[in-house]
Amino acid sequence: MLCNVAGLGGERDYLSYPLDSLRYMVRLNLESVMALTLTLLPLLEKNTPSYILNVASMAGFAPIPIKNLYAATKSAVVSFSYSLRYQLKDKNISVSCLCPGPVFTKPSIEKYTKEKLGNLGMKMAVPVKKVGEVAVKKTLRGKMIIVPGGLAKTLSGVVRFFPRRWVAWFYYRFTK
Repeated sequence: MLCNVAGLGGERDYLSYPLDSLRYMVRLNLESVMALTLTLLPLLEKNTPSYILNVASMAGFAPIPIKNLYAATKSAVVSFSYSLRYQLKDKNISVSCLCPGPVFTKPSIEKYTKEKLGNLGMKMAVPVKKVGEVAVKKTLRGKMIIVPGGLAKTLSGVVRFFPRRWVAWFYYRFTK
């Protein structure tokens, strides 16, 4: 199993980051997924059945003003995962994509979630250990999109249903 879990979100407004930091985010969030997958694909092919778990985010389902580059990189990971899944299906390699809501891997993420998403964000949060357990279990079952937590799963479905411009407006209005 290949788990592409490296990522960087950033808590500041996209417009306040230096260009080098933005390029680093794109390289880490997207380029590393693509490069590691391609590099390790021969090993996965020799050891089938094999699994690839790419970590995106619920942000990958929505254009989020202020965190727009992060959301764009995670959207690209979701898209890459979908297409790669069909490309590798006949090789007995399953591809899954983890799209969690808030996961408090460090105190600043919890603080940001409280400030920007309030009680809703806190209710969507799933403990790190639980996210890992759900991700591995559902990857081994061959699930494509994995959204841990009942509320997060429901909201991710709602977000995907509405036009992107409405979702962008909603995030802009309620998270600035």
